[in-house]
Amino acid sequence: MAVRRSKNEAVPSGRQPSRLRVYSDPVQHALIAAAVAAPLIPRAGGRVVMTSVAAALVIDVDHAVAARSLRVRATTSLPMRPRSHSLLTALGTGALVTRVAGPLHGWAAFGGLASHLMHDAGDSAAPTPLFWPFARERQLGRRWQLAVTTGLVLGSLAVSRAAGAAWRGSSAADGGGGAAPLQRTA
Repeated sequence: MAVRRSKNEAVPSGRQPSRLRVYSDPVQHALIAAAVAAPLIPRAGGRVVMTSVAAALVIDVDHAVAARSLRVRATTSLPMRPRSHSLLTALGTGALVTRVAGPLHGWAAFGGLASHLMHDAGDSAAPTPLFWPFARERQLGRRWQLAVTTGLVLGSLAVSRAAGAAWRGSSAADGGGGAAPLQRTA
């Protein structure tokens, strides 16, 4: 008799995800992170997308560290994703990048990481410690992934608009660090 598994349970330890899933995963993470950061481009330029995508991709180095191997089979057969796959890591990274490169890049780093974590928590592979250290690892499903990713895109739009309003306010107050408005000479 076959054992029924819910869609939120981890992949059995003996079963490996398909090659297509494994090798397309970084591309999926990069595309989702780029979509999350896209609303920031008018205020921060295209480099903000690179910040988001880099954050979304670099986090998976933790799989090799946890597996103590660079072999794909070892990194994809962990019983759970590493603890660094948590929102605490995303918040810390966002704060650090904000300090170094400014709030738009900080939000992009947070958004890229959060989108990565939600993508991982949405699949049926190893459980994700999303709320570590406050809750155990688990999978949330694709509906939660879609809802949170949509929220991140809307958050990027709000951050971009807020940055635009702040920039307009500082440029209007002479000496606020913004460029002076162009004078019409016709």
